[in-house]
Amino acid sequence: MKRKVLVAILMSCISLISVNAQITGRVSINENEISISKMDGFDVISWNKTTDKNSQIGAPEIPVLIQTFVVPQNTKVKSVDITLESRASYNA
Repeated sequence: MKRKVLVAILMSCISLISVNAQITGRVSINENEISISKMDGFDVISWNKTTDKNSQIGAPEIPVLIQTFVVPQNTKVKSVDITLESRASYNA
């Protein structure tokens, strides 16, 4: 009987924890990871953490980083927050 009660309490705690779980990620960009060069009269921005670029026609070709997170099955994502912690200007 004690074992069943203990298992029930443990399962309740686990379910409460999983309901309020948060998944976080962080991307940091250091100035020395960015390079700006010229090609055919255009400024070319490169970031050594990714080779992916924005491929939308007519849009600037800037580096893109794709972040993937694994969430448990049947989980509903309620929100995604992106916070910019600092900003810098670069002169080519």
